[in-house]
Amino acid sequence: MKRLSSLLALVVLVAACSSAPAEPAAPPPPPQLDPVGEYTFSLDVAGMALGGTMNVAGADGAWTGEISTEMGAMPMSAIEVDGMVMTFAVDIPEAYVSFVLEFDGMDFTGQINAEGMGSGSIAGSKR
Repeated sequence: MKRLSSLLALVVLVAACSSAPAEPAAPPPPPQLDPVGEYTFSLDVAGMALGGTMNVAGADGAWTGEISTEMGAMPMSAIEVDGMVMTFAVDIPEAYVSFVLEFDGMDFTGQINAEGMGSGSIAGSKR
């Protein structure tokens, strides 16, 4: 009987000390893009291919920037970063142009929409 009560006590103790397996940790959030820097790019909109540079400065929520092509330099506006995606606009005399760039490391690809002129693609990399 003593052996049975010792065994029962041991079973109760082991059951009390055991716990369900821990939930796996949630994966870390994707990294946030730091867009500050100088980039080279090529774009194609409405059959017009251009190359150029893009410079971004500032801090989160207060980004500033400029795009330069053979057509001249144009300020960037409404710059926003969400994860590894950057959006912004450029207002040129012919159209309001919006950009959506998706980054993979130092490189990016994206889409351009020039209101009234069509859409196109852009690709580039950080210098």
